[in-house]
Parts: sequence; C-alpha cells; structure tokens
Amino acid sequence: MDSSYISVVARIIKNFFLTLRTKGLIVLGLAIKNYFQIIVYKKFFPFSFIKKNIFNYKMFLDPKDKGISRTLILFGKRELDHREILLNVLKKNMRIFDIGANIGYYVLMQRKCIGKDAKIVAFEPLQENVSLLRKNLNLNNDRTTIVIKSGVSNKSGFKQFYPSSHSNLGSFNLDKQSNHQSEDKVRAKVYRLKHLFKKYYCPDLIRMDVEGHEIEILSDLTTFKIKKYPMICFETHISRYKKDLRMKNVLLKLFKIGYKIKYASSSSEYGTKLIANYGYNSINPLPIKTDDVKRNIYQNIDNNDAIELICEKGGLRTILLSTK
Repeated sequence: MDSSYISVVARIIKNFFLTLRTKGLIVLGLAIKNYFQIIVYKKFFPFSFIKKNIFNYKMFLDPKDKGISRTLILFGKRELDHREILLNVLKKNMRIFDIGANIGYYVLMQRKCIGKDAKIVAFEPLQENVSLLRKNLNLNNDRTTIVIKSGVSNKSGFKQFYPSSHSNLGSFNLDKQSNHQSEDKVRAKVYRLKHLFKKYYCPDLIRMDVEGHEIEILSDLTTFKIKKYPMICFETHISRYKKDLRMKNVLLKLFKIGYKIKYASSSSEYGTKLIANYGYNSINPLPIKTDDVKRNIYQNIDNNDAIELICEKGGLRTILLSTK
C-alpha cells in the first residue's frame, strides 16, 4: 500500500479523535458533513469557493486550501483568544493596519467593530490571497478597506516570499523543516512602516500575523519617533526567536519607548501552567477552547516575565502591546 495513502488515513483518524476529544460529538458530526462538502467541491467544482457565515459576516473559502479556509469550512471559527483580545480594544472609528491580512478573517471582524467608514489598510503579498480577500470584502459590501499587494518589513524594496499549501502560513522566512512551505519563492514588494505612516496615516492599531517576520517590522518601529504609537497585536513564533536573538532586543527597545503588554493569551494548557508559575491569573472565567487546545487571557504581564515567556520558554501566543 502506498505510504502517502497510509499517511493521509492516519492523519484523518488522528484528527477524528482529536476533534471528538476537544470539541465534542456534535461539532465532530458537523465537521464530517463539512469535510464531505470539501471533497465534493474539489472533485466537481474545482474552481469554486464555499460561502460560509463566520460570526456576523460572510466569507468565500477555498476548498483546496489546507490552512485557514479548511478550518473555517469545518468549524466556522479559529483563534478565539486572538479574537477576544481584539474585541477588548477595538472601538468605533479606529484606524487599522492589518499586515498579513490573508483572505480577510480579521479584516472583516475588525470592520464590524470599527464601523463601515473607519479606515483599514490591509497588506498581503500573495496574489491568490489578495484576490480572495477582495472577493470577501465585496461580499460584505466593504468599499472602504484599502488592499495593498505587498508585505511590510524593515526596508522598502523587494523580498523573497515563500508560499505554503496552508494559505495562512506563507512567510518571508524560509523554514527548511516545514513540510508545507514551498521553496518556489515569489518576489514580493515590501514597505517600511515609516513610509506607510507618511503615505496613509499612523494607525491606532497594527494587527499582524507574519510567521516570524514581526521581528523586522517591530524593529523598524523603534527606529523613528512619532507622536502617538499604535497598539500592536501579533502572534509569537518561539521557534524563530530561539534561533534569532534579535526579538529580545526588539522587545527591550519597545518597552523603553513606553510599550507594555496590555493583553496576552497562553499558547495551550502548557502555556497556562507556565504563566501560572509566574503568579498571573487569567481574566476569562473559563478557558477558551480553540484550535484543539485551551487558552487563557492575561493582563499587564511584567516586561522581564514577558521576555522570558516570549523569547525563551514559550507559553504566550497572541500579544497586545500598548503605550497606554
């Protein structure tokens, strides 16, 4: 029997029991139904998208994508800790930069919170994602969000971008250990934040999930002065920080100009135990069940503790930095 076939079957069985254990029988049943929908679309409608209700908006999702689209088709939600942190800080008429906007999961979420006329600039370097992002904006009658086909980095110019079979896991940083990232790189335009602040505006919030490239973006933010520094929401990538020691220095510089961790979520049950050892209590009454783990949200983590938990030990996932 073909080894790749055995591998696929083993993965399906593993995911079956993982979903049953973490989400329950009802969610498992719905996921199985939705998985058959994916199979049907891939076989009979290979160029079509599946339309789904996601919270209080709609999205077109790609049944061929093994990443965010598949998760949303199966379960209708993801990264609920990240969402909860955003809901705690989003206000009407905020101005936002969304870096690594992908197909619009967070752009649409933010739009619903800040209002139809508030400003969002969404940056996404991969053309396939840009096309679906624009399609999703049109689906939700969003005529205000500006979509820029580019990335953001510490220098303006061009960089090599490495796509992935999981549309949300492409990166400017090649991970040779990854089994889903492609070495067939594409040339992508990138801009510095300083340039973007001058061209558009200094946002109230920068949200990003850029698979490790936050080091370059955050580093650039510390090289120039502005009157009001934006809140920053980003996901951590401990595997990169252990290899690239710059993240610790970047955080120290951010803390020096007044940033503090306003909110942070644990990465998993392991992260929750680790954070508890530092004496922190979660602000949510019950753990947040999401992405097959349980996470908690914390406030006002000490700078030194944050550096250890982000750069050395792991345990933190989504971070919200603020100067207020």
